[in-house]
Amino acid sequence: RSDPHRIASPQPTKESGPPVPPPATPTSPRPATHVRVPRQDYVVLSVALGLLGLLLGWFLPLLAGLAAGAQWAPFQDPLRLIDSLLDEHGWLRWVLAVLLPVAGVVAGIFLVAMGTTVQITDAEIVLIGEDKKRRFARAQVTRVLLEGKELVLRDRDDADLVREKLDVPVDQVMDALERHDWSPERH
Repeated sequence: RSDPHRIASPQPTKESGPPVPPPATPTSPRPATHVRVPRQDYVVLSVALGLLGLLLGWFLPLLAGLAAGAQWAPFQDPLRLIDSLLDEHGWLRWVLAVLLPVAGVVAGIFLVAMGTTVQITDAEIVLIGEDKKRRFARAQVTRVLLEGKELVLRDRDDADLVREKLDVPVDQVMDALERHDWSPERH
């Protein structure tokens, strides 16, 4: 039995074959392109700051002891305090050797995460920063320039709407702008 309320879907026939989806129109929007700081930058910066923290955590007690005995070294009082604490509590050396590398890795992650992400579509450019999102519609922007590592968006009066230092690869931003027909200029 057929249900009178059910909508019939097109069925393939021997002559027509399977149903054909409608052709894509040239005006159909392309998906947004996101340009972010590359993952390897996260890794490199985090590892480098972690190693720096490890070196500092391992050698700080030694350097504090040496500098506390040298009259010419600045910050004598804090160095003597660090040296005396490390002499009295030997376990603090291990705490420093563990905590400072962890602090370095965390600092690296935060530094890279603070960078700007650029989202580009056919209709707008969105700059996503630390805690803000700025949108610029195509109707607002008449000129897009890449000046060194800065993205400059200008209005019809040739005034800067925004001048943003990019933390992301400039070539990727240029490619994304061209892909979405923004006609960027490079200076």
